[in-house]
Amino acid sequence: MLGSAYTHAGQDKDSGFDCSGLTQVVYADAGMKIPRTAKEQYAKSRRISRRHIGNGDLVFFSISGRGATHVGIYIGGNKFIHAPSSGRTVQVSSFDDEYWSRAFYGAGTYFF
Repeated sequence: MLGSAYTHAGQDKDSGFDCSGLTQVVYADAGMKIPRTAKEQYAKSRRISRRHIGNGDLVFFSISGRGATHVGIYIGGNKFIHAPSSGRTVQVSSFDDEYWSRAFYGAGTYFF
């Protein structure tokens, strides 16, 4: 899904994704049902510390407002896949980027 367009409230491989639409579709493709919004995904996930994040776990950021407002999927190597914002595409970003490191809110897993 890398390179797919960002679309507000998007959750479709053809028309694009928003951040939580991307995570919801990826998890659904793997046979797992998770809530729709970043806030709900954070609330329903089991919290894990940053040092225990594993491939496929969700990483949450506080970008606008309070709480978890953005979500991505951790892929290892301090990197995650996400649908960042309007005018951009689904891409890989890194916690080495100061912006994402500062905006980090928490991590959660649905793998129990």
